[in-house]
Amino acid sequence: LFDRAVAGAYPPGSTFKPFVALAGMEAGTIIGKDTLFPGPPGLSIDGRYFKNWSSDSFGPMDVCYALVTSCNTWFYQAALNTGAGPIANVSARFGLGIAPLLPLPSVAQGNIPKPETYGDPRSLANFAIGQGQVLTSPVQMALAMAALANGEFVPQPRLIRETVDPNIGTTILRNPPRQASRLGLRSEDINLVRDGMWGVVNYSGGTAGRAAMRNPVVYGKTGTSQWSVGGQLRSLAWFTGWVDAENPRIAFVAM
Repeated sequence: LFDRAVAGAYPPGSTFKPFVALAGMEAGTIIGKDTLFPGPPGLSIDGRYFKNWSSDSFGPMDVCYALVTSCNTWFYQAALNTGAGPIANVSARFGLGIAPLLPLPSVAQGNIPKPETYGDPRSLANFAIGQGQVLTSPVQMALAMAALANGEFVPQPRLIRETVDPNIGTTILRNPPRQASRLGLRSEDINLVRDGMWGVVNYSGGTAGRAAMRNPVVYGKTGTSQWSVGGQLRSLAWFTGWVDAENPRIAFVAM
């Protein structure tokens, strides 16, 4: 009876990378497609070796292709240059680390670490790829994907769209769509992240090519995350995004 979608909080893994990219662009440490970082198999950060998911060495990449390939080492460098403050700030604008307003007894807040305690190089490497202390619920990620899709606001979740009199069929109460918060981000930055997420599904080097459809077009981001409980390794997989259909336009999370 545990509602994982609403009450569960899990490391989002690489599905968190779009928010790291946006934080870097807003902070000016990633200048559109002009900023290029290499993608080696691993990086030594503060005396610890942090690996990419691939043992291959990727050449210099811009932010879009880094999202397409989900290159960990590219995002380690992005986070180290950007710092924890901008990443935490952008995450909060997308509603991460904040319990969604749902009339349910248990709604997960998740966790976005405080910059003052999570700004050392090793912590930033984990921050970059949605691991360590970063926790989100599936419904939070779905709302964040909806915000990326519309580019302007995080929607407020609804359980009930309208209440109808069962006897005569007339509407008693409507619950129209509402905005939970505005993003306040540059449209050109959001468009670059969207381009990368289009490529994740529709480009030959993308990590989610099997999700591609001709109609509607799918934008997505894959992610895996690992953690330890009592010495036992736990892991899970994510796929987040939206379908660019006129009606209905759907944001989704599969975990």
